[in-house]
Amino acid sequence: MGYLLKAELENANILQYGEVIVIRFVKKVKVTEEDALNISLKIIELANRNKHTLLFDAKKVLFLSQEAREIFSKQQSPKFFAVAILVETAFQRAFANLHMKARKSTTPYKIFTKEQKAIEWLKEYLN
Repeated sequence: MGYLLKAELENANILQYGEVIVIRFVKKVKVTEEDALNISLKIIELANRNKHTLLFDAKKVLFLSQEAREIFSKQQSPKFFAVAILVETAFQRAFANLHMKARKSTTPYKIFTKEQKAIEWLKEYLN
């Protein structure tokens, strides 16, 4: 895919593919409040007040702290047309589904195991 690297953080890279913003963790990680704040600040800067879609690549996420979940939840609703979550395991899928249903967001979301399918789904919200 033709991603452009927009930011390199300690545990994650922020990439962009057109109007799709991608959060990709670079190693197996327990996502902390600090990680979530750093990622959120970079995304706000990158989005430049425009709405985008978001691909959250959770394949390398071992744990997402409660504080990190709250930060990501607050970020999603006003700034994104849709959110795709990329997972690798059944546990990740169950956790992502539980979290997204519990937040009761109006932002559409869907969980994927294939990145290309996630990108295609996100692009539908940009047309």
